[in-house]
Amino acid sequence: MTEQEIEILQSSICDILTELEDRALVLYEVRTACKKASESFTGRNIDGIKANVLKNKSETDLTKLHKIVIELLSEHVSFDDKMISIYPEQDNIRQIETALETSFSAASKDKTKYACMKKTTLSGKRTLYQFSTGRKVKVRKNLTSAEIKKAFKKGMFEEYDQIIAVVSKYLKCYDFLILDKTKNRIILGVDQASILGHLQAMSSKSQLLQFLKKDLRISLDKDTAIDFFPKIRTFYKLPEDGTNGVIRITFETPSGTTHEEGARKSCIDLRSAPYHKEGAKGVRQEKDKDQKIPLNNDITPYKITSKFYRNNRNHLEISLKSSYINITSSNNKHLFDAFIKESRNENDLDFAIDKLIS
Repeated sequence: MTEQEIEILQSSICDILTELEDRALVLYEVRTACKKASESFTGRNIDGIKANVLKNKSETDLTKLHKIVIELLSEHVSFDDKMISIYPEQDNIRQIETALETSFSAASKDKTKYACMKKTTLSGKRTLYQFSTGRKVKVRKNLTSAEIKKAFKKGMFEEYDQIIAVVSKYLKCYDFLILDKTKNRIILGVDQASILGHLQAMSSKSQLLQFLKKDLRISLDKDTAIDFFPKIRTFYKLPEDGTNGVIRITFETPSGTTHEEGARKSCIDLRSAPYHKEGAKGVRQEKDKDQKIPLNNDITPYKITSKFYRNNRNHLEISLKSSYINITSSNNKHLFDAFIKESRNENDLDFAIDKLIS
C-alpha cells in the first residue's frame, strides 16, 4: 500500500469507530475487538484508540482491524438496540414481498429520507430488508471547565459548580422489516431505540410506517401486532434460577403509589434483593383494617427490563415499557413494542422473539 492508501484506510477505521461510539457500544467491547488486530490498538476511550490507529502504519494490522470493526458494526446495525413489533398472520405477505423486492431493486440514493440499504437472506425462509435514515436526538452533556472557558469568556460562569448543555446529535439509523414466509409474519425494527428514548422511538416507528404505506404501499395495522403487555408480569414471575434477572422495574401498589427500582452494584436480579423482596412481601401480606383478613394484594409492574444470562454468550436484555396511564385506564391494556439490546445475530433475535411470544 502507498502512504496515501494507508491514510485512507486509517480514516475509514476512525469513521467506523466514531459510528460505534455514536451507537453507545460498551468501550470494553470495542477495545477487546480492536486488540484482536494488534495490542497497539487500545486506549482509555474511543479517541485514544483512534490516536493509536493513526500512529500504526502496518498494512497487515490496519487491514485486519478494518475487517474486525466492519463486522462489529454490521452486527449491531443489523440486530442490536432495536424496538420491535411483531405482526402475525399476514395474509398478503406475498404482495408485501413483491413491493419490497421492487423497491430494493431500484434503491433510492436519497440519504435525507429512507434509503433501501441491503437485503439479507436469513434462515427458515426469512428475509431482512434494511433501510437507512438519519435522525436527530437531543443529548445532555456535562461541560468541563476547559470546555466552558473555550466556548465563553473566562469568569462568565464562576458562580456555577456545573454546567449541563443540550446538544442536537445526528444519528445514522438502520430500521428493518423481516418477512417470515414460513409463519406468515412480519417483524418491524426501529434502530437505536435506547438512544432515541421511548417517545422518539415511537415517533420514529410512526414515520417508518408512514414511509412503508406511502412509498411502498405496505400497510401494517397497529392493532394486528402481538400484544406484549401480559409479558410484563410473565417476565416478573419467571423462575429465579440464574438464567434471567429483573434489572429495572416500575410498579404500582394497591394504595396507588408507584415505585421505580433498579439492580444495584453486582446484583443480577433485583427480585432477590432485600430492598425489593421485603417491600413486595409487605404488600402481599397486607390485611384489612382489623388485621384479620388477608387482602391478597400484590404489586402491578408496568415497566420491566429483564436480562437473560446465557453461558458463553452475550446477556440479552428485553425491556417492556407501558405507562401509569395505561394501567389505570378503563380501556384494555396494550403494549405493541419491545426493546431489545445486546442482540448480535439472528439467533439472538430469535431467542428474544421466542421469549416474547411463547
